[in-house]
Amino acid sequence: SIRTFMDLFTADGSYDEGISYARYSTLHLVQAIDVLARHRGLDLYDNLNWRGFVDYACGLTLPTRDDPYAVVNFGDAGTGMDSDVPFWVASRAGDARAQWFGKAMARASTPWALIWYDGALDPIPPPDRPTVWHSDLDWIVARSGYAADDLVVAMRSGGPSNHEHADRNSVIVKAFGEVLVADPYRPPYSSGTPAWMMRTTAGHSALLIDGEGHQYHQGEEGTNASDAAARIVRRGERDGYAFWASDATPAYRLVLPHVTSVTRSVYVLYDLPAVVLLDKVTTDGTPVRLQARHFGDNRDDACRITADGATFELTRPYATLHATGLGPLPVTAQPGRLPIPEDRARQHPFADLATDEAATAPLLITVLRPVPDGTAPPRLDHTSADDGHRLTLGAGAHQMTLRILDAGPIPEVHVRRSA
Repeated sequence: SIRTFMDLFTADGSYDEGISYARYSTLHLVQAIDVLARHRGLDLYDNLNWRGFVDYACGLTLPTRDDPYAVVNFGDAGTGMDSDVPFWVASRAGDARAQWFGKAMARASTPWALIWYDGALDPIPPPDRPTVWHSDLDWIVARSGYAADDLVVAMRSGGPSNHEHADRNSVIVKAFGEVLVADPYRPPYSSGTPAWMMRTTAGHSALLIDGEGHQYHQGEEGTNASDAAARIVRRGERDGYAFWASDATPAYRLVLPHVTSVTRSVYVLYDLPAVVLLDKVTTDGTPVRLQARHFGDNRDDACRITADGATFELTRPYATLHATGLGPLPVTAQPGRLPIPEDRARQHPFADLATDEAATAPLLITVLRPVPDGTAPPRLDHTSADDGHRLTLGAGAHQMTLRILDAGPIPEVHVRRSA
């Protein structure tokens, strides 16, 4: 059983069911490892990458002002880690960062935490600077830091897994203490409930093509894996920004065989801050329309979404998200709710940025500008030419210019910071 569970972890220590499921899986593992060490003299510690598991736990933190222990909730993940497993890793390996996580980021303590805690080990937090965590799962998270007000942008690329959703290339964005682009919280596990569609692509901050998402089973597999896969095909970090591109073509072609390529590129501009999404689709000659969906978190009845033309605003108590749709095709913003029971639909409103026309190789550019409550967004200028688009964001020392060349399945982007 121990070997079987260890094999579920990737080489870098990640666990594909999400952080809340990883917590109790690792708790059972470390209890078994300690029992065998005490009674059989077996040392199984190095059979799993525990320092990498701490990377995984740190990578999925998403602290907000109202919930300092919130996590990136891909799939059915809901809550985060308790302090017991981090303290076990810290005490066994002298891992000061695991000690920091147990003290600063864990949601609660248990009797096991008391047993394993090593009070002589001083905690050391991760560096307070922009970082990108890219897991063997092809989950990727960029952050400016670990505080509640820091910017965090997470994407769910990668392959199928247990407790997954139809969420390939979906994004989560947090800034200024608020989750401003959300992954709806804990959809039902049973396909017999009306809110099952929350598990489909339509229930995520992802791309719809002619109103359709990518492949997902109809519930006959319960919460088991689908056949949908995506992968990170390009990524990098530069002065002031990070970027990546994820190819979800295999997932969408299972439903839309006339689609030949589906990619989403993400540019995270730390200083402004701003996030630019590039959704590019190519087909066999069949024109298609695109919808980039963005969910808000309204579980506290404090989220408001308004739309005007090609823009929408999503307002939370501490921050506002200004979103603009651009590209070679006209774009319209439209607020909406899922056709599910009202109590669940009200908790998870969304806004679509949709192309008004169909095309055989459409490009949809989404510019997300989060600001603290009551603050004006950074300036946005857009010009287009035959070969692509030019975006200028901000002014002065924080100004960034993106030249987007719309050629091929992944647009080429040249980024220049102001001198």
